Amino acid sequence: MSATTSSTKAAFRLKATSALSFLLCSLALATTGCMSKTRLDNRAFTLAGPAEFPILAPSNLAPSVPPSAQPNDFQKYPLVLTGNQTPAIPRAANCAVKGDVFSLAPAKASNPKLWSVTSLTVDGWQHRGDTIDMQAEWLHFAHQVLALQQSGCFPQDESPDEILRQISQSIPLPASEELFFTYALGRTGFVDLVPGMQVVIERAAFQNQAGARVPAGVTDQFTERLAVVHKHNGSSFRLLGIDSRGLGRTLDQAADSPRSVPEHFGASPQLRLMLLTLTNDSNTRRFPVLLGSSQTSDIWETSDKIVAGTLTGCPPASTSGLQCQFLGRNSAVSVLMSVWVNGHRTYSPLGTTLGSLLGRLPDSERNQALATLSMERPLVGGGYAPVNFPRDLDSARNVILLNGDRLTWRH
Repeated sequence: MSATTSSTKAAFRLKATSALSFLLCSLALATTGCMSKTRLDNRAFTLAGPAEFPILAPSNLAPSVPPSAQPNDFQKYPLVLTGNQTPAIPRAANCAVKGDVFSLAPAKASNPKLWSVTSLTVDGWQHRGDTIDMQAEWLHFAHQVLALQQSGCFPQDESPDEILRQISQSIPLPASEELFFTYALGRTGFVDLVPGMQVVIERAAFQNQAGARVPAGVTDQFTERLAVVHKHNGSSFRLLGIDSRGLGRTLDQAADSPRSVPEHFGASPQLRLMLLTLTNDSNTRRFPVLLGSSQTSDIWETSDKIVAGTLTGCPPASTSGLQCQFLGRNSAVSVLMSVWVNGHRTYSPLGTTLGSLLGRLPDSERNQALATLSMERPLVGGGYAPVNFPRDLDSARNVILLNGDRLTWRH
């Protein structure tokens, strides 16, 4: 089997598995607002490679060393961190990560913002895509980046999540895995929540006074909508509204009601959600869990515990700063991301592609939208970068929308 075919099938399976639960249970929400004017960055993202295995590449980043001086299929890319605070320790040789696919090293010892990332080129992904476990390699790399952050190698106002997102925006990566590299959404079922997203918590069933299970319906319902908003040092929840009827009202009044989520996680600027997933043996279900902490290491350590075992409740916390809320086997949770469309903020499920969004338009408007569309993607640290792709619907279906994307077209 060719690298292209194998990689495409693997990427499609991962994308379909991680997006299916959202697409089935997400609610359509839409609001309007004002799209602020923000500067465009000097980089751009371009959809490259064959249609069967497209790669989203930062198109104007020159390699930090000549291609002839680099190993075959790999390239060094410059990385400029956005943090302003001085690292806790002077950088030394141990402030580096060497992996089989992803590596990171200081570019100039005198400037803590300048780093060099080594990763696969667009052609490298085509040649080696079926020989590596991409998610396993990235997760291993991410834990090493966390260790560097704990050692004081990075500016102190840079979180590991922010650093990893900046790295992912600086190197070519498979377009089908954008959700994984941006929000950690892979086969483990976790998604890192960022400002602009919305979380919808629904109760699928209730228990009446006789102890019988009552499915949710028109007369018995509980739905809560939460906005993930910016906090001075991260994210927090803001309650948008609750719709509770019948047996749902008893849940609304309970001490452990989902209504308590904003207060429960008020001091947790980093937020992660585990959605309903199946373990590898397809027999054990993991149910929705919210995690929050001011320390990335707390969230990652707890995530590892959840992945390693059968989840029937929150695992024991190793620190007092970790917040965990087990939403239970009768709860369904979906995540929506905000996308600006012609100046209006709209909300779509994670996994929505540009092609599926354009596919909702009438044929005449869709063709004009494709021909005149401008797409801009937010960058860590501020600013936007254009996203370029071949102007056909099949190519648009390979562009996964991310939270904060801006789309405009003539209409």
